Amino acid sequence: MLLFILLVQISSLGEALTFHAPFDSTLEASVAVGDPVLYRAQGWDQRNESEQVAKPDETISIISGNGRYGGSLEFSRYADVLYYFKAMDNFSYLNENWNGTISFWLKLDPDQDLTEGQWCDPIQITSRAWDDGSVFVDFTRNSPRKFRFAAFADREIWNPDGEPWEEMAPGVMPMITVSDHPFSSDSWVHVVLVLTEFNTNEDTAIFEGYLNGRSAGVLQGRKQTLTWVPSDVLVQIGLQFIGQIDDLAFFNRNLSSEEVWNLYSLPEGIATLKK
Repeated sequence: MLLFILLVQISSLGEALTFHAPFDSTLEASVAVGDPVLYRAQGWDQRNESEQVAKPDETISIISGNGRYGGSLEFSRYADVLYYFKAMDNFSYLNENWNGTISFWLKLDPDQDLTEGQWCDPIQITSRAWDDGSVFVDFTRNSPRKFRFAAFADREIWNPDGEPWEEMAPGVMPMITVSDHPFSSDSWVHVVLVLTEFNTNEDTAIFEGYLNGRSAGVLQGRKQTLTWVPSDVLVQIGLQFIGQIDDLAFFNRNLSSEEVWNLYSLPEGIATLKK
């Protein structure tokens, strides 16, 4: 019976999967409801002049057999360009009652590998700015670094008075902070972000972060309205990041805590869902 239940849950996860970049042998996603291509631009303001990243360059490479599952995407140095996937259709978005899940693996020692004094966003999804309708994770800028999950509504909603972020009291910014995180150069860490009841115009949204299958914190009691033009939204990866990323995936609904644990426990990662 337990095996049957697990198989049903795996099947349900597979049906909800909209994007998967395994980074085993190519930079393109192997599952993509939208565009599977990884792009490169000289910067945010030059994103309309992007080009496809068809093969590794001086910053990123595929490390065969060294990922959490198969290969992985490695950032060997601080990137001076912008790498991204297009979010449209890949990361499902709804103007009302929006739910979704983001999943990926990271391997790095943030205090040793990252550039001191620089913020680092391994994943950032937005159409405007980091603090204006965005979902991301980051490492704080100085050692000992903290890891944070963030879901910023439209700036006019969460920060209507334009208060400078550096002057804000703790807890004002919509972030979950993890001081005692498990990141190291010796092991992979599974990161999951779950969005529940976003874009309802009510203070009922729930944003939860998971590390290695277990909840790392919950943000709730906020109006999480993110007004996106889907064609403008970018899934930026590796912002100021040095380390490895693997098995990036999006789901078109909010996964339960049990499903997140099952996702963490899959023997072959997201590829298990496609068999």
